Amino acid sequence: MPLSLLETHPRSDGTASDLIDFYTSLTTSQFLTEIGWDADRTALTISQEHPLLGWRACRSEGCTVGTRAKLGLCSSCANRFHASGLSEEDFLARGRTSRKSGLGRCAVAGCGRPWKTARAKLCHAHAHQQQQILRLPLQEFVAHPSVTPLLSYGPCAVVACLRDRDGTRSVYCHAHYERWKLRQKAGVADEVSCPGLVGGSQDWKAGSRARTEEVPARVA
Repeated sequence: MPLSLLETHPRSDGTASDLIDFYTSLTTSQFLTEIGWDADRTALTISQEHPLLGWRACRSEGCTVGTRAKLGLCSSCANRFHASGLSEEDFLARGRTSRKSGLGRCAVAGCGRPWKTARAKLCHAHAHQQQQILRLPLQEFVAHPSVTPLLSYGPCAVVACLRDRDGTRSVYCHAHYERWKLRQKAGVADEVSCPGLVGGSQDWKAGSRARTEEVPARVA
């Protein structure tokens, strides 16, 4: 790093925002957009197809985990391969058969909320409408005229989390909300300082306040 930059580098006790501002100032907004930088979530999601920074997906069909292994399998699939006793060709032909929960959007067209589960494929509100009100199979339900898309609750307040909140009960996504409840039950967490949730950062609260200032026009 040039001496001129060392002189302006934030102190080690600076906040995460100081470091982010410093490093993003060293490049252009065009490059940051190109590599997948999301300033609102303070997260970097690099595209698999990026010519310089791209990554290789696991060769097992149905698996989307990245890998750098010579065999071309992620660690989980590599373990399954070695335990299977199959040839590499036969193993790859089988694909990934183990059940995954996964993350995804509600199956209702235009709905901005995450699905409740991979099996349900609907957000909590639409799952309730399907199961308790209309009582229709999924394909009929999503085409029903009374089923309309809902606005997102916004991003999880945890720094660099790529998930959205799944309700109004918390500023967290479902996974971080459950983790926070466990830590609170153990007496080691509160909403102001929770290093187990935010990777040691103590200045997340200001960011979460900014994210919650705008309330969605329609929630259910």
